[in-house]
Amino acid sequence: MGIVLATGSPGKRREILAALPGVRFLDIQVPGVEETGSTYRENAILKAVHAARVAGHRAVADDSGLEIEAMGWGPGLLTHRLYPDARKGMEDILASLAGVPLPRRAARYVTWVAVADPSGEVVGCAQGILTGRVSLAPRGEHGFAFDPVFIPDGGRRTLGEIPPGERNALSHRAQAFLAAFANNWLETPAKGLPPATA
Repeated sequence: MGIVLATGSPGKRREILAALPGVRFLDIQVPGVEETGSTYRENAILKAVHAARVAGHRAVADDSGLEIEAMGWGPGLLTHRLYPDARKGMEDILASLAGVPLPRRAARYVTWVAVADPSGEVVGCAQGILTGRVSLAPRGEHGFAFDPVFIPDGGRRTLGEIPPGERNALSHRAQAFLAAFANNWLETPAKGLPPATA
């Protein structure tokens, strides 16, 4: 058996497959669903339940965002909707933070992951958070989305400057998916056995 990875983002897919080489993800693409939740967790559940029902297999989905203290902890839940083009989004965010010194550019990446069965039952949810700050300018070519302007706490390099293997060890998304893996939520139960519980 296997599990459906419900994402249309090539960057997310690469990151998750690299973080979880032992998980058999099915090569099934499902159409997206409108993200109407008021939290990352609610949106992750919406996407996982939708994908599981459409595909007829257990599915895992995430919802993520970038939160910046100097922007009132925005854009947050609206990150992708406000900035569908990450390169343009980085320019807009850096313009909004013009004049804000590096020590006052606290930020965090937040991810919630949800796993659901075809019945619509939510198997479990997990969260990952990476804290840091927004750089003064984009640096690096690794990663995707806003990685070139995000400096993890305790370091000087942006995620865009950190090689993929090292970056995945820090990633908020990898944290959440690895928690789901540790709880055995990414394994499809054998026939006749009850589904895993949160």
